[in-house]
Amino acid sequence: MSGHQTLCHYTDLTGLTGIIRSGEFWATNLAFLNDKSELLHGLDCADKALKLMPPPVYFDEWDQDVTAAIEQLKQQAIDDIFTVSFCRNADLLSQWRGYSGKAQGVSLIFDQQLLMAMFEAFIARENKSLKQGIHLDNFYLINENITYTDPDQTPEFKEKIQTYINKYGNYEKAVYPDEGNQSGYIQHMISQVAPFFKHSGFREEEEFRIVIRNLSGYDKIQFRNNGKTIIPYIPVTLTGGKKDATEEEKKEKIILPLREIKVGPCEDFMQVKKGIEMLLRANGYFGVKITSSSIPYRG
Repeated sequence: MSGHQTLCHYTDLTGLTGIIRSGEFWATNLAFLNDKSELLHGLDCADKALKLMPPPVYFDEWDQDVTAAIEQLKQQAIDDIFTVSFCRNADLLSQWRGYSGKAQGVSLIFDQQLLMAMFEAFIARENKSLKQGIHLDNFYLINENITYTDPDQTPEFKEKIQTYINKYGNYEKAVYPDEGNQSGYIQHMISQVAPFFKHSGFREEEEFRIVIRNLSGYDKIQFRNNGKTIIPYIPVTLTGGKKDATEEEKKEKIILPLREIKVGPCEDFMQVKKGIEMLLRANGYFGVKITSSSIPYRG
C-alpha cells in the first residue's frame, strides 16, 4: 500500500454504487450542508477577525468592504461555492449516523495524493472547455483540513487571510493594472478561507474539505430532491479522462485510487461484503480491502 495519507468518504450503499460506477462525486452547495451553522460560523469568524485587523496598506475602505463582502456571501455569492467532504477517521459513530442514517453505511478510504490529482485534473478540464478567461478562473479548487475554533477566537483566521492580503499587490497588477478591485478581492479572500472553519464542537470529525468555486453560471449545476428540499450540486467526474483522448485511451478503464472500504455497523457483514466485492470486480477494482467497523451493531 502507498505511504500516502488517506481520506475517508462516508456514504450509504446507494452512494457507493454511484461513485464506483460513475467515478463521480457530488459537490454540494455550501448553503445546503447537513449543518446550516457551518456557513455562518465561518463568516462570523471572518467578521470578527477582519474588523479587528488594522486596514492593510493596499485597501482604502477596509471596514465597509469587509461588511459588504460578508453580506454578499450570505445573500448571493454563496451560490457559487460547492464542497466535497472527507474525514481522517474511517470509523466514527457520528459519521455513520450523519451520512447513512437508517441505511447501511460505508466509508471509502482513498489515497489522498492520487485523489487530489484527479480533482485538480477535473478543474483543469472544466476551465479549458469553457474557452473563456475571467479573473480568478471560472472554476478553482482549494482543499485543506478544517480548522475548529470557537466563534470569538480569531488568530487562525487572521493568519490564513494574511496570506491572501499579501498577494493583493500582484493580483491587482495582473488583473486590473489601471484600477484595483478591492471589494471584489476581499470577497474572494473570505470565500477562500471561511468554508474551512467550523465550531470546535465538531472537532472529532477531523474533516478534510474540498471547495470548488463555480464562476461560470448555472450550466454546470444540477439539482436533486432529498424529500425535504431541492439541493444544488456539481457532479465532479474524476474518471472522465481527457476530452481529446485517442480511441485507445478511451478504452482504458480509469478508476479511483480506492484503498479500502470499511462497512459500518451492520447485522450481516459477510453478505454486505459479498455484494461490494462483486460490485468492485464488475467495475475493474481489484485488491481493495473490505473491513468491518469496530463499533457494535444495534438493530
